[in-house]
Parts: sequence; C-alpha cells; structure tokens
Amino acid sequence: MLRSFVGALPVLRPLVRKLAFRRARALVHDLGATLERRDDVLWLTRNGRTIVLADAHLPFAPEIAAAFDDFFGAVEATTDNRRRDFSVPAEHHVAALGGPFWLSSPIEGMRVLEQYASEMRPSAGDCVFDLGANCGLSTVMLARLVGPTGAVHAWEPDPGNRAMLERNVARYAPTIAVVHPEAIGGRAGRRSFTAEASLGAGFAALVPRAGLAPVIDVPVVTLEGAAQRAGRIPTSIKMDVEGAELEIVEAARSWLQVHRPTLVIDTQHRIAGAYTDRRIEALLSEIGYVVRTQVTRGSRLTSAVHRDAVRGSATR
Repeated sequence: MLRSFVGALPVLRPLVRKLAFRRARALVHDLGATLERRDDVLWLTRNGRTIVLADAHLPFAPEIAAAFDDFFGAVEATTDNRRRDFSVPAEHHVAALGGPFWLSSPIEGMRVLEQYASEMRPSAGDCVFDLGANCGLSTVMLARLVGPTGAVHAWEPDPGNRAMLERNVARYAPTIAVVHPEAIGGRAGRRSFTAEASLGAGFAALVPRAGLAPVIDVPVVTLEGAAQRAGRIPTSIKMDVEGAELEIVEAARSWLQVHRPTLVIDTQHRIAGAYTDRRIEALLSEIGYVVRTQVTRGSRLTSAVHRDAVRGSATR
C-alpha cells in the first residue's frame, strides 16, 4: 500500500530515491566497496576499480558489489582498464564471445551461463526456450550449442533490454534465434511491468520499486502459450524471470507432465520473504521431476529433469 502511494506521488520520488541511495550505499559499504553519485550516474568502486552504473540500476548496486569481480571481468576494457562503464546502453567486448556485444546493464559473466548450459545440455538440432533473455548473452550461447538446425526462442518484455537482444541476435544468431516481446506468466493477458533496462526487470507486483523505476503495461503469455507461438515444443527451458517462476510452473504443471522439458530456473528471488527454490522443488517433484538446487556465490539455480528422461539415459 505504501509503495503504491509513493509511486503515485511524483513529488515524493526524489525523497524515495535519496533514501534508496543511502540504503544502497550502506549495503555496498558493508561489502567492502563504495558508492557515489556523480553527474546523475553511480560510481561503484572496490579495490581501485570502478563499475559505472545508470541511476536506474541503483537497486542492484549491492548485488553487483557482492560479485564485483564477476561483473567487472565479464567485459574487457576499451580505454581505461580500471573502469567499466554501463551508464548508457553501448557495445562492450565480451571475452567469452570473442567479439562486441550490446548491453544495457552489467552482466554476471560466464559462470552462471556455463551452469545453465551444463544443466540444460542442449544438442544440435534442439529447440530451447530462453525466458527472461535480457540482452541475449544466454540466447547467443544456446544458439551456438543447438547449431543451425536448432532453434532458440527468447522472451524479453523490457523494451530497453529487448532492443539490445535484437541487435545481438541479428549479429550472432539471425537464423537460429527468434525474439518475442511478451512476458511469461501464470495467466495470459496484460500486466504492469517494472522496466528500467536492467538485469532485474520483472512484474511490478513481484519487484515493486515505486519511485525508482518506470512501470509499463506488457502482454503476457503462459508457458503453454509460448510454445504455441514458437510452433515447437522445447527440449529444455532456461528461466530467469524475477520471481514469476512460481506462477509459471504452477500454471504449466499439466503441460510439463506431458512434454517433460528439462528446466533450469534462477531461484535467487525472494517471494514472501523466502527464496523460490524450495517451492519450485516441491511443485516439480510432485509431477515427476528429479530436482536439485545449486547455491554458489551470488546465484541459486534449480535444475529439473523428468524421472523418465533420467531412466532413459541410464538404460542407454
């Protein structure tokens, strides 16, 4: 109620941002880094190295500080080896790709992406879904694994992120990857969405940042509806949807029982005060999936393979 009230009063937004900055700065300080606001951008510094962020990325400053080395090392320097500038959408050189890549915000590096790939294990010719594709690093990685006979369908409702995604797909996977503008949710229709071209855009009801980020109206499809739009059933699905994984899996239980794709879900999202991994594990176990969650520095990935697929691989 208070967040909705504040978000509806523009006169209070500067105060909200000021208080949010103070809180983020304190959290960053506890992580051994500093946070400054200079000329309407944020300077996050640790051990003499700086990540420059857009003001809209303020809510993510503590998360970036906690995994500073991963975020800093994900892209290579252009002119200043001690600074990485993500204050505006731009091309960066991503070492793992061996080339330029359009980004609207910092990326986590390849560690998490490699986890996705190792758990999904896509083969040449597979169809895979990338739900919450952001700027497309996971999309391009998956496209390379499925090859020219495969397909990657990438969903990204944040317009700023999707603009970067479309550019990157056009460069690296124009005949393999297809970009879709809808959000994936538990019911089809339209929903309010917090969109600031960041690594944490999501449904406004799940990631409320009143006074800190714009809220837009986006189209929503269910997982079953996404498969209908793609015209294919995926063999595996990567899901990073800022807490919406609970409603997506709940609504898709019957569909998942029939089609049994492998799932790799980012469950490092708090809903009602708890990370989503335990509830996702319970939902998927009930419909025949073998589930495990891996918790590493700054990430929590829940992987699920249907038990029939596990038995099949064991007998081959």
